[in-house]
Amino acid sequence: MNGWTWLGSAALLSGIVLLGGVTLFGDRNSPNIVSEPMSKNLTDSDMLQTNAYARSNNSMQDIENKFITQNQEGYLASWFATPDIKQDQVLKLQAGYDYATSKGKPFVIDGVYHIKANRSLNGTENVGLIIKDNSDLRFNPQAKLKLISENKGLYSILIARGVDNYKVYNPHLIGDRLSSRAKKGEWGYGLTIYESSNGYIEKPVIENVWGDGIYVGKAWGTESNNVPTNITILQPLVNGARRNGISFTSGENVHIVEPRIQKVGDSDGIEGAWPKACIDIEPENAKGKPSARIVNSVIDSPTCEDSYGGLYVYAFPDNVEISLHIKGITTLSNISNTGVGFFHGGAKGKGEVLIDELYYKTPTYQSMALGWNKDSDLKLVVDKVTHLHKGSNFGINSVLNGSFSSKRLGNVTIKDIETEGHTFFVPPKKKDVAVSGYKLLSNGSDLTHRAVYK
Repeated sequence: MNGWTWLGSAALLSGIVLLGGVTLFGDRNSPNIVSEPMSKNLTDSDMLQTNAYARSNNSMQDIENKFITQNQEGYLASWFATPDIKQDQVLKLQAGYDYATSKGKPFVIDGVYHIKANRSLNGTENVGLIIKDNSDLRFNPQAKLKLISENKGLYSILIARGVDNYKVYNPHLIGDRLSSRAKKGEWGYGLTIYESSNGYIEKPVIENVWGDGIYVGKAWGTESNNVPTNITILQPLVNGARRNGISFTSGENVHIVEPRIQKVGDSDGIEGAWPKACIDIEPENAKGKPSARIVNSVIDSPTCEDSYGGLYVYAFPDNVEISLHIKGITTLSNISNTGVGFFHGGAKGKGEVLIDELYYKTPTYQSMALGWNKDSDLKLVVDKVTHLHKGSNFGINSVLNGSFSSKRLGNVTIKDIETEGHTFFVPPKKKDVAVSGYKLLSNGSDLTHRAVYK
């Protein structure tokens, strides 16, 4: 039975159950079941999960009977853990998820479960529920995982790392942004996709996290060159994130389809953490580690609304590689600061960031911030900008953020800016920085030839 051995009715009556290589002795209705390891290779985490299951007062025979008689497609979380109580259920949920996966069946979150994120996974601290290899994790319409706050600046409510071939449907994850008393840190994530492959996540909802709603990239300081590969995230909704709605820092063949991000940055009387962007494209790697890359990836028709910043690209490491297509219409609505920002300062970059259309549904405080290194082979192309607001100008401001290896700006083409106000370009304030490779067209005229000096 895929690693789960049962001794028959006589053994069950005598209170002996073999669970994942651990023998549990005692009456199944007793909370004081003693565990004796059958293998010295079991980790402390394995033992904790096993004992957590034992304390749930359900035998596996009961669960198998429910699975058959209720004609379920998958194993229900409520067979292993207790919903609607503010007590940590993560170990019981993990044990049930592991068991369902070992049987080749879905694991179904069927209620509201409170969990802590205080475990470790391959060097990543403060994780909650851990996605498994070859698994199918589903959430019923009313199901949620709610984080029990421990006032930490770093956590992952649901995480994939070092796994292959996984599916997650309709996860609803709620963080502690509104209640945390953390004094520092900005890395409290809802859904974390680290180095893993062949993952499919459908319609995730992430609310009120201390850091990012969704993080896709390598764990910081990772030695290997592995990145998230062949990952699809379909129609995610992020509502309430202190730092970024979605951070995309490395990946290959990553598709994020129709994301909707709102309420990022400063809100509810809580100060956000920089850069406070709905979508932050930021290839990164620790010093001396493999070069950053985002390749053959797509973000399709994103919507950014009711937030501090909209869409940002920060490409500062040397030797960065990006081939990213932001397809369809990128909608920006009620962005209080900068609508879009594009910054590239590293040397020897390559590839292209292609954006089909930026649509400003409402005006922003700063329409576009731009600082892009010409002495690199990384190109930025925007096919169209639509900014139809009478009396509101569209401005492109030079901003040289972060380390900047070049004194020349270029490799940027904006093919068409459609606006009902004035369009202007503000060149760099530093006299030793030259613009020699921007082509910023508005009504057929290149803005760099009629720059506004402020």
